[in-house]
Amino acid sequence: GESALSRFRCCQGNLNMLKKRSISLLRPLNTAFEKQVLSLAEEGKQLTESYTELSARMLQFAIRFRELWDEAHRLDKRGNGRHQLYLRKQLASAANSDNPSVWSKWNTIGSQAKTLLRYKSAIPPQRECLYELAIAANEHKPIAQWVERKVLTNESTVREVSSLRKTKKRRARQKGYLATVTLAFDTYGDAAEALRSLLSSKLDFKVSSHRSFNEALKSEMDRQQYEKIETRFTL
Repeated sequence: GESALSRFRCCQGNLNMLKKRSISLLRPLNTAFEKQVLSLAEEGKQLTESYTELSARMLQFAIRFRELWDEAHRLDKRGNGRHQLYLRKQLASAANSDNPSVWSKWNTIGSQAKTLLRYKSAIPPQRECLYELAIAANEHKPIAQWVERKVLTNESTVREVSSLRKTKKRRARQKGYLATVTLAFDTYGDAAEALRSLLSSKLDFKVSSHRSFNEALKSEMDRQQYEKIETRFTL
């Protein structure tokens, strides 16, 4: 009886505590405090949006830089390099840097900027991050997957982006094939022409050949077609 009474009193005490909390939650917030919190939340939202905007602006700058860099080289093809010198001088003044490696990185970023603009909301607005991602795009790394998996965000550090780029995809264990056939042709071009349709078929097989055969196939097929059959080769 006494233990039951104790449990009842304990439950009653918990109920009273919950009622007090509910009453306190229903009380209006301090107006000044509420306004400050809402203002801070809006400022945070604008800051997040500015990250996306800044990344896009940096990529657009890289595109224009690459275009002007190429144009300067074209104009100076028969001259004394004055257009290239003028471009570097003006940008050095604007960016407070005349380091050749800096402009080399912007050049690299510009070469892949149109591709990277697809992921502008997930790209950190830092030159070094953009440079690493430009290399990754050139190496056909799975940037879209990084964004989808949220391992690449606009808050990623240079080290994190570099680590993603340098991660090597594990090669799948190759299947052992029992039937081996050797074919001989006069040239690798003849072999590529003869085996092109076979390589594009759905048959399960692997090809072991000299790299010249791969190069001959590349010249016979467009890029997308070649990428579909590239996994068949064991060099």
